[in-house]
Amino acid sequence: MDFGSLRPVRQWLEQTFDHKTLVAADDPLLSEMQTMDEVGLIQLVVLPHVSCEAFAEHIYSWVRGWLAEQNLSPRIRLAEVHVREHGANAAKVLA
Repeated sequence: MDFGSLRPVRQWLEQTFDHKTLVAADDPLLSEMQTMDEVGLIQLVVLPHVSCEAFAEHIYSWVRGWLAEQNLSPRIRLAEVHVREHGANAAKVLA
């Protein structure tokens, strides 16, 4: 696969994670975060759960769906997603 074809994946990753404030849908301060987003103080992304494990699962699910939409699977498959916050906190999802 030409890696240039993965541009939509990179764009989605940037739109979802790059310079964003990620908050769980059940966060008790969600309404305050939404207000900060509305006035441009933060770029809010609301996810069901926030953790390295949850981010890895979210990425894995999205990329697998994208591969299917592009009619690339099963010929091309996502083998793993590895998310690291720092050296002591990471998560990996394997196919």
